[in-house]
Amino acid sequence: MAHPDRVRSLLLVLASLSAPGPARATDGALVFRLGSFFPGGESQVWTLNTETFDFEVADFNYVMGGVELDLELTNYLDVAIGFDGYSRRVDSTYRDFVRDDGTDIPQSFKLKVLPITAGLRFLPLGKFRKLIPHVAVGAGLYYFEYLEEGDFINATSFEVFPGTFQDRGLDPGLLAGAGAEYRFSKGIDPGEGWYLFGQFRRHWVSAELKRDFGGENLELGGDEFAFGLSLRF
Repeated sequence: MAHPDRVRSLLLVLASLSAPGPARATDGALVFRLGSFFPGGESQVWTLNTETFDFEVADFNYVMGGVELDLELTNYLDVAIGFDGYSRRVDSTYRDFVRDDGTDIPQSFKLKVLPITAGLRFLPLGKFRKLIPHVAVGAGLYYFEYLEEGDFINATSFEVFPGTFQDRGLDPGLLAGAGAEYRFSKGIDPGEGWYLFGQFRRHWVSAELKRDFGGENLELGGDEFAFGLSLRF
């Protein structure tokens, strides 16, 4: 028959092994961001259009915003899944040509890009801090719509004609970035709460325009600066 003290000791050991471990302080974060997107402009379509029409690539610098869900793998690594949106229309005219009566020949250009991205966020100092820097890498699918409409010059007859040229598609791309979060409101558990969020990201993606553009290349990537709020839970 087992000694009572030994039975009591064995029960205490089994109880300690079966007891649940400490609850995880955080499981992830929900990020709301808003900032600006600056197209790179390094492609056939950008080069030809800025030489022919009276606008610059910088005229397409505009608002970009989105939301991101970060899921914790470790205290130093998150999986990040995001959706963002950018859309910009720019009006222009020919640089070197006018109508016979001296009036401008107008056009309108529109670019829309909707990135759906996934990747990793590395937190080199961990997430249990008031200031949390991070480095991000990832890939995504970039839905785009590109439109040119207005009056154009026939390259052979030099006649002016109204036209609409457009294409849309879904192309893969890569991204990398860095940023930081700064806690301004604590949550219940360590690491939880509201954080101010800031981030720079670079997107690398291009599309081959087929429908009305004869296979010309259009760069969809560029630089993104964003600020917002992060809710760590």
